[in-house]
Amino acid sequence: MAKGMVDKNNSPKEPVIDALRQAWINTRMEQDKSLLIISMGVIGFLISLITFSGRLSMLGLILFSIALFLFLVTVIAVIRIFRKNADYIQSYIGLLLKKAPTNNERELFKKNKRNLKILDHVVCYCFHAGIVVIMVIGASTMIDKYQLTKENNMNEKETERQDSESVEGTVKIQRSLVDIDTILPDEQVDQDSSDTEGDSTEKE
Repeated sequence: MAKGMVDKNNSPKEPVIDALRQAWINTRMEQDKSLLIISMGVIGFLISLITFSGRLSMLGLILFSIALFLFLVTVIAVIRIFRKNADYIQSYIGLLLKKAPTNNERELFKKNKRNLKILDHVVCYCFHAGIVVIMVIGASTMIDKYQLTKENNMNEKETERQDSESVEGTVKIQRSLVDIDTILPDEQVDQDSSDTEGDSTEKE
């Protein structure tokens, strides 16, 4: 080979391209693994939250059900992606090794590629939709908690007002009994007072 000529089959870019290709594959696989782990964790968290949260409104129950469904679909789709990745790689290698692949092999390759794209869209949409639903659940829970606290404060104020009114009514009743002699006849009042004086004299 003449000096200065570069063999195209041994291009210095090939190792870089291979390294980048492997990095891309690893990144995609790690992304799918991360989505799988996060989705499973969220499902466990939602189930625990439903179990120990006590009473739930109809809206809250619907939102929890939607979130569970979305993340469950995400988990199933990611597991299917792992399976379809193997099928896709196998069909792609078959096309590369054969000089004249058959139409069935080409159709199988296109089918596997199409299925992977569909599953990728399902995972993306379901995961992001699940995150949005969880944010709505958080906002709804905060609003319900605020309303419950407000109702409790109003009930406490109402109870305190009723207690104060009851005390004031008791004081008024006690004060009104002081003037009870005004409804008695004058003779009865004089007799009661004389009896009281007689009793005090006898005691002396």
